[in-house]
Amino acid sequence: MLEIKGVSKGFGDKNILEGIHLTVNRGDIVGLLGKNGAGKTTLIKCINHLYQYKGEIKVSGIAYSQNPEQYLRKVGILLEPSYYDYMSAMENLRAYAALSGVPLKNIDGRLKELLDAIGLSNAMTKKVKEFSFGMKQKLGVAMALVKNPDVLVLDEPTIGVDPKGLDAMFAMIKTLAQKENIAIIFSSNNLKEVQDISRKIAFLKDGKIVDTVDTNEMLNLDNTYAIHVKHPIAEKIKDLISDAGKCLVDATTIQVENYESLNKILRILLDCDNPIMDIERENKFLRNFYE
Repeated sequence: MLEIKGVSKGFGDKNILEGIHLTVNRGDIVGLLGKNGAGKTTLIKCINHLYQYKGEIKVSGIAYSQNPEQYLRKVGILLEPSYYDYMSAMENLRAYAALSGVPLKNIDGRLKELLDAIGLSNAMTKKVKEFSFGMKQKLGVAMALVKNPDVLVLDEPTIGVDPKGLDAMFAMIKTLAQKENIAIIFSSNNLKEVQDISRKIAFLKDGKIVDTVDTNEMLNLDNTYAIHVKHPIAEKIKDLISDAGKCLVDATTIQVENYESLNKILRILLDCDNPIMDIERENKFLRNFYE
């Protein structure tokens, strides 16, 4: 469990974090959502005790001031990781384990499991200098897990990961939370990926957490929808759609304001033989957070 109580951090006269309170339980995934400059990376550095701060942070009931070595051993972090480019993925993990004080006896089995979990089992002997940026991000997650931590902290882990790799990354993080039963907190400024992966979302704005919400509850409320159809919509069909509910109709896209209208419009489209290609959902709460 990660417990953050009243954490504040400033540089000179400028406050970056003000009175942050947040709890992440084992098995939970909490997305830290905010614009660039909101304080996400500063908070993550405080969790890893790279910055001095006011307030208290505990991992599994232990504060850094009580036992620094034990505290840091329980925290795995992905934050601007560095690698030995001339070494393989497996060799990098071994080196990181040694530097972290992890016993190396029989460590290879654990490292192979990590590389398999993050989708790099086929590249374990490949030199890191040949890795794409997305592959390096995955290796960074594996490095964060070498210590078998209670809390995993990821600073924008999906940067540079291609769309196909994103799905694998999301699946991996969800599996880690369940299989390893660890508390995971990750930062992002991407609305969709936070919706897709988090169980809870903490909204960070101007150094303060302005709200913390359950993802499932939020996604069931206050949504808008975009329906994409294959063929241009005929004028008479546009009239029927407009009468069915509050919406905006374009050539092949219909922006729908609520779920009730969505159902009515879908029935009209199904009757007019215009194949529906995709339906996108956007949460207005998330969208307004950025406005």
